[in-house]
Formats: sequence, C-alpha cells, structure tokens
Amino acid sequence: MDRSAHCARGGSLEPQIDLAHRAHHPNQPRVGSGPGSPIWRLARNHQQRTGLAEVEKSAADCGAVSKKCLTIWNCQASMTFMGLPDLDDLIGEVDRTCTTAHPGDAARDQPAWIELLRTAAGIAGQLQALADDLVEEYVEHCRLHGSSWAEVGAALGVTRQAAQQRFLAPPKEYDKGEFSDELTKAMVAMKQVAIHHRNNYIGTEHVLWGLLAENNSATDVLLARGVPVEELRDVLAARLVLGASQAAERIAWTPYARKVMVLAKDHADRAGAPAIGCEDVLAGLLHIGRGVAADVLRAAGMCARGL
Repeated sequence: MDRSAHCARGGSLEPQIDLAHRAHHPNQPRVGSGPGSPIWRLARNHQQRTGLAEVEKSAADCGAVSKKCLTIWNCQASMTFMGLPDLDDLIGEVDRTCTTAHPGDAARDQPAWIELLRTAAGIAGQLQALADDLVEEYVEHCRLHGSSWAEVGAALGVTRQAAQQRFLAPPKEYDKGEFSDELTKAMVAMKQVAIHHRNNYIGTEHVLWGLLAENNSATDVLLARGVPVEELRDVLAARLVLGASQAAERIAWTPYARKVMVLAKDHADRAGAPAIGCEDVLAGLLHIGRGVAADVLRAAGMCARGL
C-alpha cells in the first residue's frame, strides 16, 4: 500500500512496520525503555542506520499526523526496528554517555578508564534489570497457565526451590473500597481492551487505555498539560498487540502494571485521598518510567514532575 494514500485515510504506519519486522524477527520482544535511556539511544542509532528518517519524512509530508504525534510515532518506529544491541553498540554508547572521560587536554592521550567503567556498569545494570523483568513476565504467564515450579526451574536451568525463591511474590490484593468510582470504570476498560486484543495479560498499555477511555481526573491532567487525549489514544491503539488466542478467564497483571498500582496507592496516600483515582494511576505510569505506556506518555511530553 502506498504510504501517502494510507496516511491520507488517517491510517498509521506503525502497525505495518511492526508486522513486517516481526515477520523477520518473530521471537524478538518489544523494548520498553523510554527516550533518553541508553536503550532508546541505541534504537535511535539503529533508526539512522536503517533509513527510517525517510519514512518519518513521508509521514510528515502527507499531513496524516500532528507534530506531537509524529514525535511519538517516530519513537515507536525506532523501538520496532531495533535489534538486540551487539558489543560494539554498547561500547559506543558508553563512549557517548560518559562525557567526562575524554578531557580536552592534548597532553593526556588516555581517557579516564575508571569513569568509562562506571558508566559501563550503569548501562549493564539497566540492561540486566530489563532482562530480569522480561523473564519475570513469562514466569508469571507460565504459572498462571498451569506450569509447575519444577517446569519453570527446568526452563531456567535452576532448581524448583531456586525458581520459587526468586519469583514467588504474591500480588497485592486490593479491596474494592480502595478504588474511586472513576478508576473502577477505567479498570473495566483495561480488561475489555486486553480481551478484545486476545491478550492474556494486562500491561501498562492496557492500564493507560483504561484511563483514556472516559473523561476523568487523568484526562484532566493530560489536557491541562497540553496533551491531546484523542491523538494520544490513537497512538496508543497502534501499540496494542493482537494475541494469538482468546484471552483466558483469569488475566494476570504484568510486573510493571502491578508496580504502577503500588505507586498509585502511594501517590493517593501522600495526597490524603480517600481512594486511588485515575490521576494517581497516571502518576504511577509516569513514575515507573518503563513499559509501553511510559514510552507513549514521555514522547507526548508528559513527565512525573509536579504530580
């Protein structure tokens, strides 16, 4: 399909790009680190190497999206095309990130290796945290769908006991009275969109979708900060992935989504609110800073400051 014609009808290029990418890389997970992070910069470098700037120009020329939404789409496209970084990419990122390791003193011919090591350790820590979250995500799905701890341990190359000790953390149970009426409605929308897309999980993207489903305190905050809710919803819709089968009756919340709710509860408690509201959940999405929802919100210009 011609890109200009597709855009003129209000379509999104992102799903086409995503499908084409996944046809060649079916097992590659999505990357959920936002703009400004080392992983995001690696994606941007990959974007430049693969010529995605030309695709961005085509989308802008056809007038299909606003400048703000084009920025969001561009970030998504970077993530979609990103392959796993190799060692050269990571070394290059250390070099770019550590600005204090290369003084302008011509008499000094060696960089500050300790500073470079410190930066490398920080980036490695971010990658390790992301890798741990990825494994935790699939352990949770295995347990939800009947796999034993012995099977999980065997898949991970550890004993049943070791797997239990690492991953057995029961999710927090919330009383219905802890949620405001607007959040109760939003949570219905979160589950509905997961079921509609055949997802056996509720991730941060579903949480954000629920917040955007109706006018509430979260959309009020977004509008007050100049974020067009309808455009944000359209961009988020392009990030929702269609699963392979019907959603299960029990839908698990991903680790990020659960952490968002913990942060939302803390936010409501600090504000002295009688119940967790949609604004509190929005604050949780922004404070966690990771996951699909955080990527979309950050690219739209939202940050946790002031919430």
